[in-house]
Amino acid sequence: MGLKDAEQLREAVRSGLLRVGHEVRDRRKPQARLPRYQFHIDKCQQRLSERPERRRAG
Repeated sequence: MGLKDAEQLREAVRSGLLRVGHEVRDRRKPQARLPRYQFHIDKCQQRLSERPERRRAG
């Protein structure tokens, strides 16, 4: 995907670029404070390859 490490994926979720419920699933246990993300690689690649002006529409 052209990212250096997993932290860049987490930052993309925090910034709203990758969306929970679309490209990402939050699999944390009900009592957990920290998220446990599961990424759908194909959907993430598709989202990251979109033009920036189109990304904001979703």
